[in-house]
Amino acid sequence: LTIGTFHSLCARILRVETESAGFQPNWVIYDSADQLALVRSAMHDLNLDEKRYPPKAIHAHISNRKNELVTPEEYRSSSYFEMIAGRVYQSYQAGLLANNAMDFDDLLLRTVLLLRDNLAIRVKYQEKWPYLLVDEFQDTNLAQYTMLRLLADEPTHNGNLFVVGDEDQSVYRFRGADYRNVQNFRTDYPNHHEILLEQNYRITHAILDVANALI
Repeated sequence: LTIGTFHSLCARILRVETESAGFQPNWVIYDSADQLALVRSAMHDLNLDEKRYPPKAIHAHISNRKNELVTPEEYRSSSYFEMIAGRVYQSYQAGLLANNAMDFDDLLLRTVLLLRDNLAIRVKYQEKWPYLLVDEFQDTNLAQYTMLRLLADEPTHNGNLFVVGDEDQSVYRFRGADYRNVQNFRTDYPNHHEILLEQNYRITHAILDVANALI
């Protein structure tokens, strides 16, 4: 039995599959302060004004692109700000690689790319984890849902994927969560069995009435 967050499980996979992921042993994980410092360093190298382009906004944009599985090589811009952020993304990612480091978003992105592009490794973890249970599924992002599909689908087609979620309780959109994953799950797995939990045992009727009215 293996229990963990998406990020901790991805870190566990990448520690084992370090060479295949393209990193040297003993790679490190940059925390939020390290990430922001590296963004600032990249911006300084590119002669970008921090007042005009706030580093936190640039970093948030890079984080969102990674959660959408967009690598620096695949990055495309549709505005001037996105063009600037893309230049920083290139430099920022090069800095991570030079320091044999990943940020939190890389843990998801690198694991998805590893499972997607390496059939033997994908089969290895499909056989290691033939049954998958995910709580708070409405708060997953594209990278997390893609990882689940890679573990549940081809080539073994275990399909033993149990998710627990409620679109009405999705509150982490600002962190990249996409409640539409619940809807996509229904479409991607048309033979799924849906169990509705409609009996509430811990909240009074007054609170429920207000919540349902808001919904």
